[in-house]
Amino acid sequence: MPSVRRGRYGEIRDYLPNRHAEGRRVGLPSDDTQLAFWTLEQMLDDGGFVPAHVAERFSHGRIFGIGSTMRQFLRSYKSGLPWEQCGAPSAGNGALMRIAPILIPHLRTGTADLWADAALCAMLTHNDAGSTAACVTFVSMLWQLLAMTTPPPAPWWLETYVDTARELEGDTRYRPRSEQVAAYEGPMWRFVRERVGAAFRDNRSVLDAGDSWYSGAYLLETVPSVVFILMRHSHDPEEAIVRAVNDTKDNDTVAAIVGAAVGALYGRAGLPSRWIDSLLGRTTDNDDGRVFELLEAARDPWWLSCDARRGGPLASGGTSDDPIQAELKSVEEQAGSSLDDDSIRLLAKVRRRHLVSDQEWERIKGFLRDALAFLSTPDRLQVEDEDGRIAVCPDLDPRNANWLQLHAANRLAGRVLPMWAALWLWWLRVDTSSKF
Repeated sequence: MPSVRRGRYGEIRDYLPNRHAEGRRVGLPSDDTQLAFWTLEQMLDDGGFVPAHVAERFSHGRIFGIGSTMRQFLRSYKSGLPWEQCGAPSAGNGALMRIAPILIPHLRTGTADLWADAALCAMLTHNDAGSTAACVTFVSMLWQLLAMTTPPPAPWWLETYVDTARELEGDTRYRPRSEQVAAYEGPMWRFVRERVGAAFRDNRSVLDAGDSWYSGAYLLETVPSVVFILMRHSHDPEEAIVRAVNDTKDNDTVAAIVGAAVGALYGRAGLPSRWIDSLLGRTTDNDDGRVFELLEAARDPWWLSCDARRGGPLASGGTSDDPIQAELKSVEEQAGSSLDDDSIRLLAKVRRRHLVSDQEWERIKGFLRDALAFLSTPDRLQVEDEDGRIAVCPDLDPRNANWLQLHAANRLAGRVLPMWAALWLWWLRVDTSSKF
């Protein structure tokens, strides 16, 4: 509790002596840091977010201060259930606390795939509509913050969260634990709008406002605390994190989420150098410097300069120097025509995630040439019936064949593909893969 913490340590503005580091005043990880950077580590190995692999990564290694929902996820996963059935129906903050790195693989491309990855990453452990909405909303806010050169006005934090989450959360019913707000029942976004807005208008302190809604690990407590702290203190990133550490109950998670937001807004230069210099950078109990290694490893494949990011969030699908996409674009150039949908990028993603072999990839490029040739010819779907009337025969289009098998191809790719691309994948795998 904040009062007990303050009575023991006073105002905490720097690292305390830590018994896990021989009493040194250094920064060590909690489960927030571990799971966030294990996610980044696995995405680096895979070239992007692969839910099954992240689930497997979470199942290895000791998690410090592990939460009850995460324990439930691990029990389900280790029992043999597939990853997509292991998420617990929980509105705890364990998904939101680790969601920020999901944005990193999308920095260069900036496409709508970010939303799908954010939702899947959230649902991996917490299968709850409010949690998923909070995670996708926060990722959206991080993207916008990366493009800002000055802090947004205080109302931006509340308005942006509410406007985004309201469209995502659906018809949910949450009830608070705090007796001070016990009469509320309804969606999370509405609670945030009403309670945080009132607390800000009344100029309440972080401690006082957090006590009113009980600033714990339940998202109906965590999200209001995060939004309120950012409204009050985002102009001063150090103070925002200090208030999260001192004035909230689940302070490591609230501070981690607040820290992600001010980090996106100000970058490393906005944080006190003494905090960074004394951070051991661990993700386990003995891998000093691993956090910094992972950040450096992510720089080359995914980093994008600040100037290029100023265009805004996911504005037009972005640009990419992806060599796999370039390989497919070369096929289009040779054919003298191009596809009019997003299939090139999606096929590149399938290749990047190692879902097809080298031999299958060559066949896909052959399919692409055939498709481009087909699209360059007169409309073969238009035929004449026996009476000379114009008719359409969809069976003449190879993209419409075997449609019952398209769902299997979508499962392989991990998303809904254009019909012809899904058909190609099914053709490749129909006789060779146990996944079908």
